[in-house]
Amino acid sequence: PSDAERLDGLTQRFLKVRRESTGGVATGAASRAAIFRALRDDLQAMGIARLTPEEQIDWMVLKGQIAGTLHDVETLRAWEKNPELFLQFASVASAIAQDGPAVARADRAIEQLKAATAALREAKTAVKTPVRRFTEGAIFQAGEWLTFLKSDANAFAKQAGEARPRVEQANAAAIAALEDFLTHVKDEMLPRSTATFAIGEQEYGRILKEHWFMDVSPQEILARGRRAFSETEKLAQQVAERMKPGRPWIEVYEE
Repeated sequence: PSDAERLDGLTQRFLKVRRESTGGVATGAASRAAIFRALRDDLQAMGIARLTPEEQIDWMVLKGQIAGTLHDVETLRAWEKNPELFLQFASVASAIAQDGPAVARADRAIEQLKAATAALREAKTAVKTPVRRFTEGAIFQAGEWLTFLKSDANAFAKQAGEARPRVEQANAAAIAALEDFLTHVKDEMLPRSTATFAIGEQEYGRILKEHWFMDVSPQEILARGRRAFSETEKLAQQVAERMKPGRPWIEVYEE
């Protein structure tokens, strides 16, 4: 195959791995990392020299995406801080919402219900240093997903024909696991949610360099942001002066 075809094949492999779950949120991390390291090595082996300028951009984008994913999985390990990551019920909602008769969708829904249930059990040991805002977010989301399972998923089961008992069984197990998860997060995880979500200057600098190919320091990014905020604030105040002279822009905005 040509280099362009090899690049397209690598891109498709990357997208496929990103779409498909490989093991649990935390327990599957090692296998996911191995897959992405192999992708990185294959991409580096083909090089960039014989690609067109447009294809070279695609090569760089893919390289950055792979580097960013590996950084997430191997270093940042977000699942150790964020219990929200273990709420995997969006895939259940997607399975239920697919076109076609409910009977045909039942197996996919059951599969996703079981996977989401397993993820909840994993959270108890995988979340080691929770961040309060993430824990509070998990509590809110868990409540919303409970409503979904008890209403939408339950209604779906009633339309699943001969698959109804299996859907109801999987849904009941998911509800029980989610209620247990919610109790655990509220009673055990929330009181110890004292960690920070900040990754630090060194790791942020690595993201800028390896993921986004930016030859700037975190300090320069911060300075740019502060300048942009200051300039935006001045413009907002100018507009506020035209609307209501003498009033701070934030008060005019909030009215």
